[in-house]
Amino acid sequence: MKKLFIFLAILSIGAIGFAQDFSMNARSTYATYTGTSTDVVDTIESLSKVLDVNKGYLYYYDIIIDIDTNGTDNATIVFAGSNDNVNYTTINSITYAASADTIIRLSNLSGTTQTIASYTITSNLADTVSTYNMITDTTGLSGYPADTISVGQVTSTTEGTQTVASQTITFNEGGVMWNYLKFTITGVHADTDLELQAIRVKVVEIP
Repeated sequence: MKKLFIFLAILSIGAIGFAQDFSMNARSTYATYTGTSTDVVDTIESLSKVLDVNKGYLYYYDIIIDIDTNGTDNATIVFAGSNDNVNYTTINSITYAASADTIIRLSNLSGTTQTIASYTITSNLADTVSTYNMITDTTGLSGYPADTISVGQVTSTTEGTQTVASQTITFNEGGVMWNYLKFTITGVHADTDLELQAIRVKVVEIP
């Protein structure tokens, strides 16, 4: 019985989720986390903040992360979602470097775009027939003298060039339904020195 109790206790400890740093009111579509003097990332440290979205529907998100730099920002921001605040799935990951205060936006509220540069397709077809002699009559049969037909080198080249114009493609990301959103900022350089000022989150219900 004692062993069973200890085992259950270990399971309970393992299921403990992350602390919730801010939450969204059930009737609201906005939530803001305001940073404190302890919300700093030096060198390769990590800082995480968890939002309890408190929504029971599919939604789009629009998020602003406000970061002040005290030197150099070399950091990775991992944005993840979870339904139980224990097991998280990465939604997006951004690595950036900056020497000034930075605003980072994460959004699937509107489609993101990607431009593909113009490119050229060139096709070459070359067929070379070497010089050869075709002898049709060497004996002067039927009263005709010896006859030699010579075919010289023939080179046939067919070349086509097609240019494809640049294109802009829009990617529309689907909505999400995570109960929790987590933001983790990790320094990636010994000179990293930044301070989290705020995280502002807006969600829009998808009918």
